Amino acid sequence: MRKEKYLGRRRNMKNRNAARTGFGPWELLLSPALIYSNYFFAILIILSGSLLWFYSKKSPELVNYELTSKGFQVKSHLYPYENIKSFYVQVDHTPTLFIKTERFYMPILSIPIEYNLADDIYNIFMSKNVMEEEMKEHPSEKIIRSLGL
Repeated sequence: MRKEKYLGRRRNMKNRNAARTGFGPWELLLSPALIYSNYFFAILIILSGSLLWFYSKKSPELVNYELTSKGFQVKSHLYPYENIKSFYVQVDHTPTLFIKTERFYMPILSIPIEYNLADDIYNIFMSKNVMEEEMKEHPSEKIIRSLGL
């Protein structure tokens, strides 16, 4: 009995080694760096892959936001209605509120909203004389969401 069990393990080891054919993604990325003796590039590939894996495992942070009489507040940052250039409430696939601000870096905020609140949000922004402008989600946000970052 023991002999059969030993042969069974040995057979599995052979199959596991025989099943590995071709190159994996790490080998394909690292091989040009190692062939040309560019070790800094190899370290950069390993570091960037490790960071991408690390951040893909983190769960996204839940952020509280609210519309107040003074403006739109995200965490502790307040966007007064006077500083909001325009807004758009999209209710097609996923209800989303887009806000264009005066910020230089990332001027358009995209905020997921509940479907039943879309009309109320629209009415609040219109009552504060904020211009409505049609906006869509930026392609980079789609890529980030598909990667799970």
